[in-house]
Amino acid sequence: MFQKEALKNLDFAGREVALFGLGLENLMIAPYLFKKGAHLRLVDHQSACQLKEKLKKLSGVNYKGFFGKDWQKGLLGVEIVFVAPGVPNNLAIFRRLQKRALVLEPIELLLSKTKATTIAVTGTKGKSTTASLIYHLFKTAGKKVYLAGNIGSFEFERLIHLNRGAFIVLELSSFQLEKITTSPRVSVVLPVTADHLAPLSKTNPNFHNSLIAYRKAKRRILAFQGPGDLAVLSADSPVVRRWAKRARGEVIYFSASKINLRPAVYVKNGFFVIRLTKNIERLASISIFKLFGEHNLANAAAAIAVAKRLGVKEKEIRRGLKSFAALPHRLQKVAVEGKRIYIDDSLATNPSATIAAIRAFARQPTCLILGGSSKGADFSQLAQEIQQSQVKIITLIGSEAERLFEILKEARISANLYKAGTLEKALAYCRQNLEEGVVLLSPACASLDQFASAYDRGEVFQRLVRDGKA
Repeated sequence: MFQKEALKNLDFAGREVALFGLGLENLMIAPYLFKKGAHLRLVDHQSACQLKEKLKKLSGVNYKGFFGKDWQKGLLGVEIVFVAPGVPNNLAIFRRLQKRALVLEPIELLLSKTKATTIAVTGTKGKSTTASLIYHLFKTAGKKVYLAGNIGSFEFERLIHLNRGAFIVLELSSFQLEKITTSPRVSVVLPVTADHLAPLSKTNPNFHNSLIAYRKAKRRILAFQGPGDLAVLSADSPVVRRWAKRARGEVIYFSASKINLRPAVYVKNGFFVIRLTKNIERLASISIFKLFGEHNLANAAAAIAVAKRLGVKEKEIRRGLKSFAALPHRLQKVAVEGKRIYIDDSLATNPSATIAAIRAFARQPTCLILGGSSKGADFSQLAQEIQQSQVKIITLIGSEAERLFEILKEARISANLYKAGTLEKALAYCRQNLEEGVVLLSPACASLDQFASAYDRGEVFQRLVRDGKA
């Protein structure tokens, strides 16, 4: 049986190393492993023809390819396997592999090898915004900082050679975390709600079998931290708050409202408040922060906690908060047409994100565009939120339109329901029936039934608005 070694000192020379799944991270670590003397095997369900463009990126790297129907042969006799995020964790072959080989996530090679301080952000929604804001605060302060993981660049060989004093900010999904045996120096955990559960359609291939499995994957970001590490945890999420008991290092809480937990960064009376010691400091008015929604105030509090704890001066934090702009397709203001505002929140692909979006415009009449492809979500809480909100019109699109219609109808919501089918028809209906307020694309669903991605859906929405087809 292969004995698990400390990854930091792992020697790859002469070893049989498989890269299972040719996603970005495995492609980026391949040249490094080759230079370290590994006997590389590339393993993927897709055929060599389907992988042609990806394989071009590995020019100069020697490897044996096991593609298509031959993929399982590539895992025979292997000593170390780097598994791409999203490859199902319950494959029978994994159980066999774990008895004789070291099974790793590619991201933990970076976590263990770099001398830079690693700061990783996870949670159900808000990861990209929070990671980008942390990066922005450090960049504003003149720090040597890099954005990577699911956002930014993953130039592995550049990142791995960074020295102490540099920072790497990572956005990590549940799929990147579910097999890791290494934790980042700083772990930021945003609220964890239901997402990526067993799908109701073939358009959502990546999923967890249960909510328990999903939460367990997220929790692994803390599992391998030590006494000198830092966990920044959402006080607004009961699930995440309980994880503080498992933290082996320092814990800082964050919230969009006043909390009694300490140490913490939170919002009180319209100000960001820092209380990391006995002293209470009012950092800045929340009015300097341009993003919509209470959830984004919580995201900002998390970023402030990280920056403050790692030595960014308060005046630089204030400057960074003031200059930070919303990311594309995340409560992004697209246009103002008369008394109507168009908001693109296409990356709200689950109900909790859409609930946050509805709350961001709680005082304004809203035409909400819902629907898309399934992620196995429970829409009951969303229906309750809509019933209590200023949502006046709901237009439904995509393969989940019928299920949403039945759930919302059963909840007896007062909003006008319309099964539009397509995004163009949904926008046209909103324009015809909402004289004043917010036209909000916040679908609570994935996009793969009608669009290439949630980003593509947002781009189409923005183009339709600009072209006057709304």
